[in-house]
Amino acid sequence: MIKELTLNEFQKRALATTNGDSTLAEALLNGSLGLAGEAGEFADAVKKLTFHGKTLNTDSYEHLIEELGDVMFYVAWLADTLGVDLETVARKNNLKLSLRYPTGFVPVSKMTKLVGSIDALNAALVALKAEEEGSDND
Repeated sequence: MIKELTLNEFQKRALATTNGDSTLAEALLNGSLGLAGEAGEFADAVKKLTFHGKTLNTDSYEHLIEELGDVMFYVAWLADTLGVDLETVARKNNLKLSLRYPTGFVPVSKMTKLVGSIDALNAALVALKAEEEGSDND
């Protein structure tokens, strides 16, 4: 068993199991449908745990990990199809999230407690948007 594996090493190994003869359109469609299918299998397993009385035990836990691995396979394939490695995808996503949530994610329920009410929150968001638009014109 491999102890440590970078995202790019994973991608390289995953790509060795794909059909390299696909056109760009075929690879995008096959990869997208595969990704949706595997994400659906993960979601279905969570649904059964949540609503069908299944318990989270060693087998169900391993099944969830297996489904996540299948999702990663299709993400790796699609990234390669787009000409990008997985570590670049991860870095870009991390940057996007750090810009969107510089102090971490704050749920609306927590924001309303901090601000005081939904009306005050909306007013603060309108003021922030106006401030941002004003700084864009500078």
